[in-house]
Amino acid sequence: MEPYEEHILDAVPRIGEHVIVATEGPWLEVQAVVHIPRNLKIDCDAEVYAVEVDHLEVLSRIARAQATSADATP
Repeated sequence: MEPYEEHILDAVPRIGEHVIVATEGPWLEVQAVVHIPRNLKIDCDAEVYAVEVDHLEVLSRIARAQATSADATP
């Protein structure tokens, strides 16, 4: 993946969310979001800075969190 690529997303993601920009592309974890003021007349809502992550590690982390929350439920 190039250091800077322009993509159109359906919505502005939040920090910590994961996005993909191509069906077979890597998973990206959002590190920072810079909202662009509308008075600048730039045709975008935000700049999103994200890093590539291992999707299997992300899925494993989610599964561990779900198991932990299920164990905590009375």
